[in-house]
Amino acid sequence: MNHATYKGLTNEYEIVALLHHRSKNQHRQADWFMHLNITYRHLRRILKLQIDINRLQPKPKKNQSKILYKTNEIVKLSQGLIKRSKSAYYSYNSILCLGQFITLGFALLASLAKINRLLLEIPSVANSATTRIFIPEVVKDVPEQSEPSQEPSLSIDDIFDTKPKKKKKKSRSATPSTIDDIKQTGSDKPKKKKKKKSAIDDIFG
Repeated sequence: MNHATYKGLTNEYEIVALLHHRSKNQHRQADWFMHLNITYRHLRRILKLQIDINRLQPKPKKNQSKILYKTNEIVKLSQGLIKRSKSAYYSYNSILCLGQFITLGFALLASLAKINRLLLEIPSVANSATTRIFIPEVVKDVPEQSEPSQEPSLSIDDIFDTKPKKKKKKSRSATPSTIDDIKQTGSDKPKKKKKKKSAIDDIFG
């Protein structure tokens, strides 16, 4: 583990320790707190092992077996945390679904992502078993794309227009195209019937 990774894990451990301390009394029965507790304890052990390795490095030949043992322990603990990260993600995401402690949920998710990224930077940690967790499944059968329909597209004004559209009334007769048609349409009008004269009309002439 290089110095940058060690420093980054130390910062994340301080954040996790603070979240663990603040949530221990109120949320210790919650499912997501179990994952937070595991992350807190594993990070503490990883950092303690790295401190021991830093103390033993001035004499690498004498303490080679101890350094190798502690390095393997760091790799095992890191891989265990990464394998649990998927279930931890779903548990932390349930906090956001409830909507009660949204700030806490975002803090836990951000810390989980940062810790996983730092652990994968440790040599011998990123193997096929751990990296497979973060690779999404590739969909083999791609459905065929349906042809676009020839229906008229709606504009934004049409979508938000609440007024009912008036239907255009169809003209009963077709528009005349020639002069003969105009005369014919004029002759088709019903003729007015003449009123019959009554006896009073005959008297007053």
